[in-house]
Amino acid sequence: MRAPAMQLEQLVTLFNKRFQQERNIAEYPLRLARGKVEGKVGELRLTSVLKPLRLADSPLIVQGWEAVLRAFVESGSPHAILDVFAGAEDSSVINLDRLCRTVHMLNYLPKAWDDGVLFLEVNPRHVLSVKKNHGAYFEEVLASCGLTPRQVAVSVPFSHLSNSYQLALAQGLNNYRSRGYRLAVKLDQTRVEQIQQAAVFVTRLLPDYVKLEPAFLHDAAGHALSEQQHAAACRLVAVARSAGGLAIQSGIETAGHLAEALSWNAHLLEGEYFEQTAAQRLRNAA
Repeated sequence: MRAPAMQLEQLVTLFNKRFQQERNIAEYPLRLARGKVEGKVGELRLTSVLKPLRLADSPLIVQGWEAVLRAFVESGSPHAILDVFAGAEDSSVINLDRLCRTVHMLNYLPKAWDDGVLFLEVNPRHVLSVKKNHGAYFEEVLASCGLTPRQVAVSVPFSHLSNSYQLALAQGLNNYRSRGYRLAVKLDQTRVEQIQQAAVFVTRLLPDYVKLEPAFLHDAAGHALSEQQHAAACRLVAVARSAGGLAIQSGIETAGHLAEALSWNAHLLEGEYFEQTAAQRLRNAA
């Protein structure tokens, strides 16, 4: 399924008018620039990087795409990553999160197909601030583009949370699930106790996916996980699989990283390693 340029322009206009009416704002928060949709919040520009998620058994097959937010000041570097949610009030977080997801979804449209999955991160503060009907707003956005909630995995980053916080977050996420969205938990904390706490949350939520960030492949100094950390990661993935979930490993840059991801039965893989090998194949073919 591909969105023609004119269709994308029409959708940008449609959502701009909707955002204007909802927020009583004068200027349009969306624009089409250089073939990509960008959002505007004050001096910030928001755009998407779509990273392919490949089947571990057949890396040439792309099973889905992860949308990663890039925020920059128009006069600055478009590669600078800024925390656009820091310091925002809860009501602002809701509007900002919806704008970011709309940007991602519109940029995904040219790549969309019936069996593909778009992974969209949702800020936990958004989940906790919305009291009911989680996902209803975005379901209308999806319908305008000919997509369904089943084609979206709502992803939340996991942190060491209190039991009551976990329960509230799980309740909100289950509201998304009731509308057909898939669920993903993203983990970048690799201390053994943090991985164990994540396993408890996974048992409680039963997500469709558990996504391990590059920290599970190497730390800032390039060191691999310890035996204890590796064992805890394997148990976490086993817990997810026993509940019907699948593991995703991101940040694969070397054959060693690939072997590590396969050692804990990752189902989907993401990383520059696959783009490099694809480029090498093209050079060899030439």
